[in-house]
Amino acid sequence: MVTIRIFALVTCTLGSAVAFAGPHGNPMCPQLAAFAASATESDVQTVRLMTDWNADQTRACQRGNGSSGVRLCNWLLDHASAEVMAANIVQALECAGMWRPKRGSDQHVDRIAGLVRAHPFAESKDVELILEFDSSPKDILPWLSISVKRWK
Repeated sequence: MVTIRIFALVTCTLGSAVAFAGPHGNPMCPQLAAFAASATESDVQTVRLMTDWNADQTRACQRGNGSSGVRLCNWLLDHASAEVMAANIVQALECAGMWRPKRGSDQHVDRIAGLVRAHPFAESKDVELILEFDSSPKDILPWLSISVKRWK
């Protein structure tokens, strides 16, 4: 059993191609890149995915009024794992260039919580991706918050 906890604030500068394309054809990466492209200088845009692995395998997504948040939430609701929030978090970390899967291995993450920042992200050198997450909180549903901010 592997338990990973990320408590430190991590800032990473990455080549834009790695963050945009994502490793191994990760389908979340183009969605995050499109969300990042919509970032404005005026505020931080955020979506928050929550999942509950019960009989109904519930997924919920909170977002602002912007169309890019609506698109990302709709994609997450259709494609995110309801059973294992850690899998969704790992996918997002892959897109940010902060998780490198080993080919041919069966990696499994039981718990992961933290806050990471990737700047620059995707094709924009002035956009920061902020991921905050907890796959096993005590009194609330597991969650993944995805925010983008454009620097002036």
